[in-house]
Amino acid sequence: VAGFARTEHDTLTELQSGFQRWQHRKESRLQLATELRRRIIPPWQQAKFEFAGMKNLPGPQAKTVGALLFYIGARLTALDTLEQALRTDDGRRFERGLAELRRSEQIAEQFGSSARK
Repeated sequence: VAGFARTEHDTLTELQSGFQRWQHRKESRLQLATELRRRIIPPWQQAKFEFAGMKNLPGPQAKTVGALLFYIGARLTALDTLEQALRTDDGRRFERGLAELRRSEQIAEQFGSSARK
């Protein structure tokens, strides 16, 4: 889980940086789409694969892994939608991707607050 936390932080920082470069016209939408596909999405896919492979865990650990998988799935949906929107220049899809990204952030906040209890 600690390794995943680092991956989460690093990829979300890269995403934010990529959006800033794109907004300031230092990077094209296709460059950002490529960055998403090559550098940001794969670590999330790897994390999903690794957590999905964790079987026969005790109840509390199984619940935590299930929550992480739900969160990772939400992030992947958002990232995939954003990547496709950028690649196809689809404004509606881009807005949907941003909404999915906000939803995944809410899931992360809920997960974080329940983990602190």
